[in-house]
Amino acid sequence: ILNNFIVSDILKKQIKDANIEVLIGIKDYENLSCHTINIQNIKPSKFTRKHTYASCKTSLILFKNNQKLEYSAHDILKSYYELDCVLPFNLKDIAISTLSSHNPDGFILGFILPILSGVKTYFIPKVNPKILSNICYDLSASIIFADATIYKNSMEFSSSFDFFKIRMAFSIGEKVNEETLEYWLKHFNIRILEGFIPDNSAIIATINTPIYHKFNSLGCKISSNQSSFKELEFDDTGFAIKK
Repeated sequence: ILNNFIVSDILKKQIKDANIEVLIGIKDYENLSCHTINIQNIKPSKFTRKHTYASCKTSLILFKNNQKLEYSAHDILKSYYELDCVLPFNLKDIAISTLSSHNPDGFILGFILPILSGVKTYFIPKVNPKILSNICYDLSASIIFADATIYKNSMEFSSSFDFFKIRMAFSIGEKVNEETLEYWLKHFNIRILEGFIPDNSAIIATINTPIYHKFNSLGCKISSNQSSFKELEFDDTGFAIKK
């Protein structure tokens, strides 16, 4: 706030370096209060910087397989709404995510999706598989986000009572082997819902849902990007299988 002060070039540079976006001048600084302030006396400085934002500009950069992946807010929200349309999340759900948020495979499914859906989420990226069932029981979790390794290593140390409230379990990234899928379905009555993300992307291309699913498949299409399906084959019912 300046009162009849001549701004020098040095001060202009300091203001710009400090990322001050708005500078206003007030004529009557001594009598300034919330009651006496006159909006007409507030004028933006001539060197005020204005930023413009667009949903199509890059807002997120991830790295996967030594590749740089750039995504805009539009890309992220589009992927979120594609998943939100087919997955029945609600505000009463409690989720546990063992997927790292900076990992491209777990960013959308295990981070963006539960947060924007209003689901209370506990992020435990380096959880010990031996205590996963205890955590689910203590937190009364209803949703699990994990990978194939967690599901395989935790099944020997778990009981069906610990997962009494689990209604959805998601896996992304590495394919879960058939033995692990059968064990979870037989002993815990939990169907692991798998999805697929291409090697050069962080956007989910296919996923199984509680209503539309097939055992040992990677789910059905939810993405409109045809290049995402190059690594997949589809059966007569529309479910994906990796080549």
